[in-house]
Amino acid sequence: MTYDSIEYEDWVAHHRSLDLKMFVFFDQSEAISGATKILKWTRKISKTSEDNSILVEKQKLEREYSFPPGLEEGNVFTLKNLGDALDKRVGDLNVITKIR
Repeated sequence: MTYDSIEYEDWVAHHRSLDLKMFVFFDQSEAISGATKILKWTRKISKTSEDNSILVEKQKLEREYSFPPGLEEGNVFTLKNLGDALDKRVGDLNVITKIR
């Protein structure tokens, strides 16, 4: 998809989303047998104050995650509530596999 072909509704939905996307790379042997990886990312925690200004805090996170055997290019693993946050809404972290 090019910038020129994106619909306005799709652009708004993308920019309002609190979900984050991360690519994790595996070699062929890890893809076949599964692997444990350390995932590191930064997310934004935004809160609306009483005067309607938005306070933004960045939070660095690190998690160990075990991927199952039989991985394929483009598999998506969703880690709930680990994406960006705005007030009481919290997005997910979508981890996408890449095979080298």
